[in-house]
Amino acid sequence: MAVAVPEIQRELDFSQAGVQAVITAYNTAFGGALILCGRIGDLLGRRRVFAAGMAGFALTSLLCDLAQSAAMLVAARVLQAFSAALIAPTAMSLLTTSVPEGPRRVRAMSAFGIATVLGFVSGLVFSGLLVRACGWQGAFYATVPAGLLVTALAPRFIARVARQPHRVDVVGALLITLGVTLIVAAPAQEGRRRAGHRGSSCSP
Repeated sequence: MAVAVPEIQRELDFSQAGVQAVITAYNTAFGGALILCGRIGDLLGRRRVFAAGMAGFALTSLLCDLAQSAAMLVAARVLQAFSAALIAPTAMSLLTTSVPEGPRRVRAMSAFGIATVLGFVSGLVFSGLLVRACGWQGAFYATVPAGLLVTALAPRFIARVARQPHRVDVVGALLITLGVTLIVAAPAQEGRRRAGHRGSSCSP
């Protein structure tokens, strides 16, 4: 997204401060929903929730591609963040429960970490190429087929993990989610306020 921001600002008529909402809305929703989505994975089944998150991420990426306005893109990014929040905790949980403790788990965790770093670095390079070739929508194109492919292959390659039949503390989960959201959102809001103030003070 960092690569695509200038193109998004120009084509969807974002302000200089407002375009950062494309990133901060995602980060805020993702950080706020992580704990609740991890709990959902425990209750409904981690493999099922992981597959649902991947399918949701692919579909919301397509929704981002189709966005025709700033508001639509920000809303799609929030939905995309909730899908990512379903994926992140369940992926790590599936890794630790599917691989026996010992050297095999150490290798699996190391491979997971390496893949994460390589994905981040290569994503910057390939996103630049996609944005140059396809416009800002290119930043989302690759995640659509990749997400659908992982969704289709998940039942075959990921073992089923037993659910944890505990009572759902809805109020507690919502309060934690709200608290984390506020912690993440406050610095982002302050940054946008300062950026807008600097922009207005520099106006003739």
